[in-house]
Amino acid sequence: MRSEFFIWLRIGLLSFGGPAAHIALIHSEICGRLKWARERDFVQGFSFATLLPGPEAMQLGVYLGWRYGGIKSAVIAGFGFVLPGAVLMIALTLLLSAWRSHTAIEAVLAGVQPVIAAFVFLALWRIARQTVNSVPGAVIALASFIALYGFGVSFLLIALVAAAWGLLVMPASSDADPDIETTASDKGNTRRAIWILGTGLAAGLAIVAATFLLPEPVYREIALHLTTAVLVVFGGAYAVIGYVADQAVGQLSWMTAAQVIDGLALAETAPGPLILFNTYAGTMAAAQGGFAAALLGGMLATVVTFLPSFVLVLAGAPFVAQLYENHWLRRALAGVTAAVIGLIASLAALLASTVLWSSRGLNYETTFIALLALLILATRLLPAPLLIALGAIVGLTRWGLIGV
Repeated sequence: MRSEFFIWLRIGLLSFGGPAAHIALIHSEICGRLKWARERDFVQGFSFATLLPGPEAMQLGVYLGWRYGGIKSAVIAGFGFVLPGAVLMIALTLLLSAWRSHTAIEAVLAGVQPVIAAFVFLALWRIARQTVNSVPGAVIALASFIALYGFGVSFLLIALVAAAWGLLVMPASSDADPDIETTASDKGNTRRAIWILGTGLAAGLAIVAATFLLPEPVYREIALHLTTAVLVVFGGAYAVIGYVADQAVGQLSWMTAAQVIDGLALAETAPGPLILFNTYAGTMAAAQGGFAAALLGGMLATVVTFLPSFVLVLAGAPFVAQLYENHWLRRALAGVTAAVIGLIASLAALLASTVLWSSRGLNYETTFIALLALLILATRLLPAPLLIALGAIVGLTRWGLIGV
């Protein structure tokens, strides 16, 4: 068991470059080097993860752990994959909150921010190209963006409307993947799934209830809003980040738009799933209460972000084929996914208005950096961590030359 944990810990430490890179690393290590899972297991797990809200790479790891050794191995896989990035994210956020006003730190962040904006723009393009492949989907995505960015409508309401609309107008999904292995939904699996869902629900409610015993309301906000985000937002990490950023800047006042970009920079740089942005958000939300409060906020945010993924994967794993072949479910999810494109677009618009524009209009310098970073990312000339490091160097150079 110890060696199994350290293998997943190693994968977590090496997981840089976003979800696609994380999934490729898991495939290389678990299916290739270690032979712990078959190709069919990998396809099955990846297809399952795409149907769930939350971080796909982490959920894939939990599923492969379940296939390898049951619930115990699934918990080891998920915990080992997430732990390095979560610890580092909390530490970096605490350092950033303490030193954010230092001139050199401001210069580094000023150089990194347009690079991070390029990450979001490219993600928006790639996700939209893959998911919005019909006129109804495009209409839902556009309406979602206008409702969110123009009128501040709650994404929960938008998601419900999009799911209902998707049932009516979205194209029928293709037949299930022939590599998906059918798992019999016997009574034992059903009872086990009910037990897991009940235990997970009880644990989640206990965590939320515990926050009501704490004197500061921010912990209740962290538990409620981040749990909601990972349960109702489909479409991957950028979708969840868009939802959390919208709430954190607008409704909750946890951080500013510039601090959202700082958090994205840390999430892109640190190992582990990009959704560790939630850990940053929780740490920042509680940072005004001091070091201990910020530490508790980051730990709470991490738990409520990843607990639903463990519960959903472990409960649904025996029923993968049935879930994947349910065309009504896939139509509803297609509608929600199209709405998520509008959510990510609203995040991109927020970053553009913060990074690329100033009180004097378009900032040509940061716009040039963002466009150059976008070109480098699109052509894969440099890996993401190196590009972020170059952005930091540009910021320090500007600081040293012109006293920024």
